[in-house]
Amino acid sequence: MSNPWHKTHPRLLGKVLIEKSLSLMTNKELGSADQAKGST
Repeated sequence: MSNPWHKTHPRLLGKVLIEKSLSLMTNKELGSADQAKGST
């Protein structure tokens, strides 16, 4: 089954994907920073 929402709002979906990837990147950075603090 194809998702009609994907066809009707490709730009909006792209924004969501970008926001998700950005949040994942920031989470990784925060996690590495927390690990650095804990290791010291």
